Amino acid sequence: MTELNHQVIGVVRKTSSAARVEALGAVPVIIDTLDAHAIQDCVSGVKPQVVIPQLTAIPAKLDLRHFDREFAMTNRLRTEGTANLMAAAVNVGCEVFAAQSFAGWPYARTGRVFKTEDDELDPNPPIRLKTTLDALGVLEDTGLKEKRIKGIVLRYGAFYGPRSSIALDGAMIDEIRKRRVPLDLRARAQGTCSPEYARASRPKMTLSSRRLNTNSRPLLLLSSDQQIF
Repeated sequence: MTELNHQVIGVVRKTSSAARVEALGAVPVIIDTLDAHAIQDCVSGVKPQVVIPQLTAIPAKLDLRHFDREFAMTNRLRTEGTANLMAAAVNVGCEVFAAQSFAGWPYARTGRVFKTEDDELDPNPPIRLKTTLDALGVLEDTGLKEKRIKGIVLRYGAFYGPRSSIALDGAMIDEIRKRRVPLDLRARAQGTCSPEYARASRPKMTLSSRRLNTNSRPLLLLSSDQQIF
């Protein structure tokens, strides 16, 4: 985005993440996105043209036997955090709200094999996945049902390759080697996940950003604390 001369404000939750945002050419801002007043003040000051929530707090090393516990903070960011951002974006007249959801195991086990954002999510997921799937549903509803802004929800595939959890030295591969991935999770992954190579996936957002006015208001990008899983 910065290479296309967009002004990008990168919101992070941790001081340690600010340097990474700055290295990519964006302006880092450290805020707790669960603090509605802080988010409103930030968005009011920036007055962005586009808000792009990428918020997660996924541990670098996941214990998949306690899936909902490991995703507890991410679920709050996807529900409370997304609601805070949407309210602030609407209040300042933001044009586009583009949120990150997830593809693969959340889909209903019916219909076509190749799924898109138009296909329904699973109404009866395994109990250990239910809270996380419910959070994705809330995120998508928040992003798409607000009529005063153009809402977009992109269901990301699982990233793999260097510095991701699905790399030769990644946490997920290590869990598989140690036979720590529960059977119900492995069954849901068969034939349903759409891995995206970590480097190859980046141009997708870049291409879509060409439609934006580079001489207009800035973009507000809310970053993940960890590599996206």
